[in-house]
Amino acid sequence: MTTYEFTFETDLIEEHLQDKIDDQFDALVSSQGQTFFVTLEADGPNAVTAASASATALEALGIHVRRVTEDLVSRNDIAERAGKTPQAVGAWVRGDRQRQAAVAFPAPYNYVAGGVWLWSEVNEWLAQVHPEAADDVSYLAREDYAAINYMLNTRRTITTRAVADVAWTGQGYWNDAIATKHVVMAHRMSPAQGKVWGEHFRKAAVDESWDSYTLAG
Repeated sequence: MTTYEFTFETDLIEEHLQDKIDDQFDALVSSQGQTFFVTLEADGPNAVTAASASATALEALGIHVRRVTEDLVSRNDIAERAGKTPQAVGAWVRGDRQRQAAVAFPAPYNYVAGGVWLWSEVNEWLAQVHPEAADDVSYLAREDYAAINYMLNTRRTITTRAVADVAWTGQGYWNDAIATKHVVMAHRMSPAQGKVWGEHFRKAAVDESWDSYTLAG
C-alpha cells in the first residue's frame, strides 16, 4: 500500500462537518469564498483507488466533492518546500547545474507567471537529484488527476440516474439513500421529515430523469 496526499475541491462545508472531517481524516480544511478544499492523506494500491475511497467517505458525511485539484507550485513555492534558495531553484529550471545534466528538471505544467509546476514531478526529480530535499509522501501524477476527475464526473452522472429509496426502519426512523456503484449517502430523520424528503425524492426523480423511483414504508 502507498500513502498518497491530495486535495479535493468541495462545496461549502459547515463548521460541524469540518469537525467530523478533522476527527475522521485528520485533514486540513481551507476555503476561498464559497469554495472549500480538503487536503488529506490516504492509503491505497494506487492513487485512483485511494482518492475514490476518500471521496466516498466525504460524501457519506454530506460533503459534495467537485474534483481533485492540482498541487501546483511556483519557483518560490519549490524553494520553500525543498528548503533551498530561490536562486538555486532558478538554476535548476535553467539547467545551470552540471549535477542535474543526466536528469532534466521537469517542464512547467503551465507557463503562466514565469511557470508553475506539478509538485509530484518536482518531488520525483528531487528524489533523484537532491534526495535530502524530497518528501517521502506520494503525490498525484498528471494522469492521476485526469483519471480521478473522470471517475468523479462519471459517478456524478450515475448518481443523477440512480434509484432513490425511502424505507421505514423498525426504530421509527426514516432512511433516505441515493445509491450508486460508488457511494451511499444516508440521513436519519423523523417520520415527519421522512415524508417531506419523500416528496423531494419524487420531484428529483422527475427533474433529474432517474430511471426509477420507489417509496417503501
